[in-house]
Amino acid sequence: MSLRQYLRRGILIVVVALAEPGFGQHGAPSRAAPLIRTQIELGSAEFWELPPGAQVLLATCPGVRAATIDSRIAAFYGADMTVDLNPDVAHERFWTEHAGAFGVEGVEIAPQPAVELSHGVARVYASAQRIEGLPVEYSSARVLVEVGQFSRVKFAAARFAPLPFQPFAPLEVNAEEAVALVRDTKEYGYLSDWTKPELVVFAGEPEQWATGPGAFGEPVRTWKFRGEQFPPAGFAAFTFFVDAASGAVVHIRDEVVTTNVIGTVVAKATPGTLPDTTGNPPVDAPLPDLRVFVVGGNSNFSDANGSFDIPHGGTADVTVAANVSDGRWVNVNNGITGQPDLSASATLTPGTSGTLRLNATPTEVGTAQANLFVHVNKVRKFFQDFVPTWNGLDYPLQAWANSEVISDDARFTGSSIIFSEGSPGYAPNFAYSFFIAHETGHWVVHQLALAQWSFGEGFGDALATLLYDDPFYGRGMPTSYQRDYSPGQPEKTYPCSGEPHECGKVLAGLWWDIYSRAATEIWRMARRIAPPSAPRQSRTASPATHSHTAIRARRPRLAPMEWRHSIVRRPGRALRTARRASIRSESRSAT
Repeated sequence: MSLRQYLRRGILIVVVALAEPGFGQHGAPSRAAPLIRTQIELGSAEFWELPPGAQVLLATCPGVRAATIDSRIAAFYGADMTVDLNPDVAHERFWTEHAGAFGVEGVEIAPQPAVELSHGVARVYASAQRIEGLPVEYSSARVLVEVGQFSRVKFAAARFAPLPFQPFAPLEVNAEEAVALVRDTKEYGYLSDWTKPELVVFAGEPEQWATGPGAFGEPVRTWKFRGEQFPPAGFAAFTFFVDAASGAVVHIRDEVVTTNVIGTVVAKATPGTLPDTTGNPPVDAPLPDLRVFVVGGNSNFSDANGSFDIPHGGTADVTVAANVSDGRWVNVNNGITGQPDLSASATLTPGTSGTLRLNATPTEVGTAQANLFVHVNKVRKFFQDFVPTWNGLDYPLQAWANSEVISDDARFTGSSIIFSEGSPGYAPNFAYSFFIAHETGHWVVHQLALAQWSFGEGFGDALATLLYDDPFYGRGMPTSYQRDYSPGQPEKTYPCSGEPHECGKVLAGLWWDIYSRAATEIWRMARRIAPPSAPRQSRTASPATHSHTAIRARRPRLAPMEWRHSIVRRPGRALRTARRASIRSESRSAT
């Protein structure tokens, strides 16, 4: 690695470090992104706004540039500033000749030991400001010296507080009294451990220094000390600055770094519209609106994608947990006696996204509970998207999976939905997409104060088929549970009397016909409005032949059909005439 590369690395380290508002000060507050100006050159408009000391530095050291942060001089770089055979002397000469370049004339510097970079080819000298011999809180200075036959100051950055206009007021409060003034308050009296006070100068936060002493007022000589509380009572830490003359609390700094606990909560659930079988294994599915909590701390609900963001104080690893019985819109319970509800926990690092996975090693019992949580939330979102003002589903539905009360069935009880386990060799677990949507549909009917029976059964089927865009209800289950609304199936007409599931086919079939007919007409319209420049696809050409077509409308899986399940058995003359005209128009377009 060349010397130039070493210097680039060293300068980058210093620049990045100085970009932090509280560099060198533990617990310094973070701020919004500052306004940074670079490349302020000799004679430019910005040049004349600089302090006199900065103007002298730029004028006497050709090629040097200045950078400002929020109008405060922050750094000088770009060319040699002071040169000497000895790097320590080069550093001292910089402060002797250019201390005023950072806008504070007569600044007092307290140097600290240098740190070597890149095997000794450069040194960084760290310093701090003092006023009347006392360290100034938040002040810092860094000078980078290239070490060689001649040692050269290549980079200098500093943050200095304005000097007071008059000496500090006499010291009237001692260290013990300063601590007692804070410890005896109701707000901070719970803190158990107190550090030994030290005298420092507090001149406000660095953001206030850019605009001069008026932003904070005169620098104050203060007693600085820290109060803390430790587990198991809790954790808290504050640094206090108490005026050594008046006893007033000048500033309080919260030293606890708060980093939220973030991540995603998922569960292994059954994909698609088939039940949980060996041929359709569970996959990760996000769990929306599930309460995720830090053990012994805060909690929050996951969003629509399963992401959670939990307010937290501290950076140590934490344990997060969740249980499907603690959802915002559904509480899922395991119906097997003696077995707990589906839950999981994981260790996460605050600020680093992690995954909390339920049913990580899938079982039928766990997958059924995961399915219930996922699909009840899908039903609610279905209505929320289309009727956002309706709040009939805005409280948790009680749902039971693996119920021992029923067998080979799923039911709505009037206040909850329940699903049984499957029977080996007969049926899989009943808690899967179609059955969950159907039973949740009964809950929707209940919330709308409508009658159940045939209407409720038809509504449940209509909801399931529309939600999953599939006319075949009960795929993968025994034929006695299946209802097929696809083309060519026997019609069910109104009026109907008999078993509610059978008569419910009138309503469910009607809605699927409306949906599929509308999809077909939209597909036809999309073909007709294709721009003239788009190549037309012939009846015999495959879709892949014209993959470059400007408008590509996906044709629904169903061909144009008659209204098999409607309450009117045959369309009227007007509808037949319109259909013939549409077909003739389509034929002309194709030819």
